[in-house]
Amino acid sequence: MSTPAQQNRRLKLALLTVILVVVIGVAAVFVGYRQMMDAARPPVAGTDPEATMSIANIHQVAKRNGITEWSLDAEAAVLRGGKEAVVEQPSVVFFLENDRKVYLTADRGVINTITHNIRLSGNVIMKNDAYQMKTETMNYRHDSRVFLSDAPVRITGKAIDLSADGASYDLNTRKAVFQGRVKGKLGGDFTL
Repeated sequence: MSTPAQQNRRLKLALLTVILVVVIGVAAVFVGYRQMMDAARPPVAGTDPEATMSIANIHQVAKRNGITEWSLDAEAAVLRGGKEAVVEQPSVVFFLENDRKVYLTADRGVINTITHNIRLSGNVIMKNDAYQMKTETMNYRHDSRVFLSDAPVRITGKAIDLSADGASYDLNTRKAVFQGRVKGKLGGDFTL
């Protein structure tokens, strides 16, 4: 038969074992949850010594006189000095009259947060319902709503396959100007 001191000792040992199991269980749940949250979080753009803020999954809209001119979505952004936002994988929609839209994607972009001008680089693709233009770099001037590219461009569509050393495209007039060596095929009935 056990003495009361031995029973008391067994009870303390059992309680200590239960407390230890509960603490280990709570720690395991916390560590597992933390790893799951870190894995679900998208990567934010690389460390930039000039960065004042890093943001994942951003959405920005540029309006003039209450009218939305473009909207941007990107995987990540780094705000530098309050004047520039460096974005990863930007996707921009430009809104035109008569519910027409121009879509633009790239690997990277830099948005001037004051002027709303955009510099794009890496696999830049601009397209609308009928045409697609590909280049490696492109600038957008918000004040005049004009795209400019000094890099080689290629435009394809149902009635066009054209390449040039550079190009500009005006969203207001919907006219393109090609620069340098321009070559390609035009056919059928088309408008820009």
